[in-house]
Amino acid sequence: MMRSAIECAGKAGMALAVVMAVSACAVGGAKKETVDGLVISNPKGLAGKSDVIVPGFSVSFVQEDRKMAQASAGTYSNASSSTSAKMRGVSKATMQAITDFAYQDFKKKLVANGYSISDLAAIQATQNAAYQSQTFVSSPQPNTTPYLAYNNNMEELSFAPSGKKILKANNGLSYAAAGLDAAIINLNYIVHFGYIGAQSTETSGYSGTRASASTQFHPGINVAWYSGLHFLTGINNAWGNPNTHIYLNESLFSDQHFGKGSSRSSGGGYGDSFATRDISLQVDEHKYAAIAKQLLAQANDKIIGAMAARR
Repeated sequence: MMRSAIECAGKAGMALAVVMAVSACAVGGAKKETVDGLVISNPKGLAGKSDVIVPGFSVSFVQEDRKMAQASAGTYSNASSSTSAKMRGVSKATMQAITDFAYQDFKKKLVANGYSISDLAAIQATQNAAYQSQTFVSSPQPNTTPYLAYNNNMEELSFAPSGKKILKANNGLSYAAAGLDAAIINLNYIVHFGYIGAQSTETSGYSGTRASASTQFHPGINVAWYSGLHFLTGINNAWGNPNTHIYLNESLFSDQHFGKGSSRSSGGGYGDSFATRDISLQVDEHKYAAIAKQLLAQANDKIIGAMAARR
């Protein structure tokens, strides 16, 4: 069954903030602070640090996402629901332009908040073996964001700023920071075109126990949860971690209209129920770019503001 004209956002109730609640706690002696939609692990690592180097900056654009819900209530009632969504119509040139905007905005706001950005040539010219051991890959590059550890059903394409490569950091990056006067920043933002929710339940009634499962797609451009940066100043080992991790605890979500789509569904019903839904979104890339830039600028404001407030 084909259903057309799914309006991507711009409808009441489509705005959605994906909230992952994290309590303030101490892990390995490092405090974790949750404030203003951010998680800040070891905020003390930001104190007194105003010189930075930014060898790692990337924006990952989600192209496709999938989610499944499953439930079982005995032998005669099983249910599953899956939804997949794909984005069409955003060119690599547009994604590169969005990345370049985010990078320039990030650097401008660092300077405006009292940070000094050292030239990368300074670290590249040193005999810093830990830095030289880092892997840099060409841009764009598919499926490089650390967010894949939380959602491995997602397909994305990551971009570094024009003329730069994507840093695939290893644990040695903290050793590289220990040999420098400036802190190392490694940042990754994830730009998604929506959110897929999943629910499963098992209910008991007069006619017996019944399983149900459902998935729903909520369209809306967002800078996704876990987008953020590592602020590295020294060696992370068993005796402690002087470094700071700042990331979004809530997705920055927009309900502005940005395109149209269609969906194809199959399955459904009672008892054994198996339903699938495939969604294809045709995006207006000019609207997509404008919204993405707006949200990335907000993410820069949040993260740099938190850094400066704890310096």
